[in-house]
Amino acid sequence: MLVPVREERRTLGNPGEQVDTPANSAISGRTRCLSLAAGGQLAWSEFGRRHGYPVLYFHSQGGSRLEGQLLHEAAVAAGFRLIAVDRPGIGLSSFRPLTGHSQFNTDLIALIDHLDLETVALLSWAGGGPFALAFAQQYPNRVSSVNMMSPFPVMPDSESALSRILLAGLRGAIYLRHSLLSRRVEHYMDRARERLCYSDRKQFDNPGVRRILRQDALEASRQGGRGVAFDSAMSFRKWDFDPAGVVAPVHLWQGGADTLSVPCSALRLHAVLSGAVLHTVARQGHLFFTTSADDIFRACRQALCQRD
Repeated sequence: MLVPVREERRTLGNPGEQVDTPANSAISGRTRCLSLAAGGQLAWSEFGRRHGYPVLYFHSQGGSRLEGQLLHEAAVAAGFRLIAVDRPGIGLSSFRPLTGHSQFNTDLIALIDHLDLETVALLSWAGGGPFALAFAQQYPNRVSSVNMMSPFPVMPDSESALSRILLAGLRGAIYLRHSLLSRRVEHYMDRARERLCYSDRKQFDNPGVRRILRQDALEASRQGGRGVAFDSAMSFRKWDFDPAGVVAPVHLWQGGADTLSVPCSALRLHAVLSGAVLHTVARQGHLFFTTSADDIFRACRQALCQRD
């Protein structure tokens, strides 16, 4: 099913800025770490309503848990608790090389059990999508819905020797770029802006949005370029799970003018996921959700009502 999305405008303030809610009902950026049974730690930050229904957030490729700041105000308004998690080697989470998206599930289920959460909704941006689907496929009874923003499904059918060589080269290039990021962050931000469509550039030029994205890029590379390199390369690896096995309601959200996760990628994923709903946000790009996240949380709420 394809659904056009009406445009809504939400002005994003500075990172960490509270909206007009009681001080004890909203949380913005509190970070904690969980010691994992296999060793290392998993880091997460929380945004939105302290006692709201939990939404597990999967950051984009090369991003970090701090992306959750972009959704904080919308989560507060909608009454959701956003739990944004760093993947291995990103931010404060310990590095380990993943060879499949499902390998991250062990960390996630440990976190959900640690927080004593019976079920969660899943929300992803770009390259975080396959990790969200992998978790939903393995733990159907723990997932109420999946919402994927600007999905980036490369979905190669196989991995040849040549593709593995190309992946290694990609990791090397990303490693070098992000190893120097702290010294060239403004140059990195300017180059990122050049690849955006007109509507995204307007959002990018919002001081609050740019500040969050800058902070996010630096946090992703906190441990150097290795974690970002491996995480970004996962977007081009063969999926180690069957997306057809996802039984939770899936909503795909795609900006019609997106130049990074192009609409044909969402259409391809829509064809693979039986029953998924594709929402197209007209004249908006990769950052559409910074002004129109209300519909996304509304879909989460509807899935909960149907589940009850």
